[in-house]
Amino acid sequence: GNSHPIVLRAWNRTAVARLDPAGLLPGSDYTVMFPSGIFVGPAGDSIDSLSVNFGTLSPHRLGVHYSSALIPANPPQNVRASDAQLDSVTVSWEPGEPGACVFARWVVLYRKEGDEVYRYARGFSCASLTARDRTTCAPNQLESAARYVFVVRELCRDGDSDSDASDPSPAFRTLPLPADPPLFPTITNVGVYFMNVTFVPGLPYQCVFASFMIQVRESEIFEDDVDGRAPQPASPWRLADGPCGNMVLRTVTDCAIESLAHQTSFQFRVKEICEDPEADSGFAVSDSRRTRTAVAAGSPVDLVATGAAPSYVTLSWRQGDGADCFFDHWEVSVRLNGTDKWEVDFVSRGCRDLKREENTCYVVGLLESQAYEFRLRERCSNPEATGAHSVASNIITTQRGTGYLEAPNPTAYDPRRQAVFVADADQHLVLRWAADSGLWTTVAGGGVCGFDGDGGAAEAALLCGPTALALEDSTRTLFVADTLNHRVRAVELDTGLIRTVAGSGRPGATGDGGFAIDADLEHPRAIVVTPGGAVLYIQDPLGRPDTVRSVDLEGGRIETYRTWDEGTRLLLAR
Repeated sequence: GNSHPIVLRAWNRTAVARLDPAGLLPGSDYTVMFPSGIFVGPAGDSIDSLSVNFGTLSPHRLGVHYSSALIPANPPQNVRASDAQLDSVTVSWEPGEPGACVFARWVVLYRKEGDEVYRYARGFSCASLTARDRTTCAPNQLESAARYVFVVRELCRDGDSDSDASDPSPAFRTLPLPADPPLFPTITNVGVYFMNVTFVPGLPYQCVFASFMIQVRESEIFEDDVDGRAPQPASPWRLADGPCGNMVLRTVTDCAIESLAHQTSFQFRVKEICEDPEADSGFAVSDSRRTRTAVAAGSPVDLVATGAAPSYVTLSWRQGDGADCFFDHWEVSVRLNGTDKWEVDFVSRGCRDLKREENTCYVVGLLESQAYEFRLRERCSNPEATGAHSVASNIITTQRGTGYLEAPNPTAYDPRRQAVFVADADQHLVLRWAADSGLWTTVAGGGVCGFDGDGGAAEAALLCGPTALALEDSTRTLFVADTLNHRVRAVELDTGLIRTVAGSGRPGATGDGGFAIDADLEHPRAIVVTPGGAVLYIQDPLGRPDTVRSVDLEGGRIETYRTWDEGTRLLLAR
């Protein structure tokens, strides 16, 4: 309803002139009047100005009604990059409110982190963003292993409602150029349980070296690989054992793969590991080769049995060739003379615990007055290399045990079974004499001085100079003063098992208040157990000659019971 003067800034008969009337209100309708003969047509608008075309097409056209649209589009939101490649990424965003914008296209710009100038994104998908609902593109021709940020603008047809640039995206990194796979992976030598391998590193490119990863597997087995074996698929890859499992220098490219099976085809593969895992190389795979067949250990020779006692004999021998054997133990087999059945001796721990270079042991737990022969072989932790048995030893007869006591000590009486237990210090045995048959049997000890066998059969255990016994009948437990071992042992008569109840094996007099098996005793020679087996009393004259120590058999702790006096002497006597 009001008139406003209009100033024509610049014009010609064919161009667009911009008019800036003073006091125009955004979003209002205006009629622009021109002299006769000027053609007026819309050419765009902005918040505070109008643009019109004019020409000489109609001398009687006096004006045009013109409506301005003045609110620009809002910037895009949530611009982000993903799906990194060597020279490209994927950029996505969400449109802002369009305002008065008539959409024309999206514009994506980027800059490398550290640069200040944004550049237009290159790539066909970013150059053809002419649909408003298409909000992703993949800029390319980027640098590898570089970090980039991205912004997006919405352009409108009128040019005056274009959005501002979005907030920058979080920085996003393109992938590094990975190292080339190693070249010429080769198995250079094979043994029974190992192979030597070598390779040449590939070009590192953008890899910062960390290590080489070497893996190994049993390769596919074909019918002609091993006679009589059906085809088998390759096993899964696993990390190599041995030096090849720790390749941390890029200049070291040969090593040994260990802990392989014998007579088996293997192949290996290798890749370069980088500080950035994205730069790791691919694997290079070798051909297959077979490990050698293991050579078994030689049989022992000159096996001789000597020193027969009622329950044990002594064996000696010379070792055979160890060959490819990883020594585990010596295996003794026993048979009664005149029979065909060999029994593996699982009792004589002294033989099983020998080192390979040792060649003498005691076979214990034998019956008295019986003729035996023995054989021996070398057992290996790699079973395929276990040796053959030796030639049978000479035949040897154990001694008769009745009346064969060398240094009998105080006894323990078993009233329920009419038997007497005797500790023979010189033979390192605990024996049982049965009143009804008159026979002697071994209860504990292998006949030689030593300490062994806790948790196992008492007959197979080793004692050293046992001097005192105490029987607790209700629990069927026989306590043994294992004097020269500085311990007190307990034999469960119903199961035949032996264990230590007091004494660390060190001579001394310490440990009160702690566990009895950790305490030091010195040559215990007198022991008493209370009825019901609650407390065991021990007197060790060399350790504490003036005291008696007590062991709580339920809790396992040891204390000083009382100092030596006449009452203590009478207690022990009872």
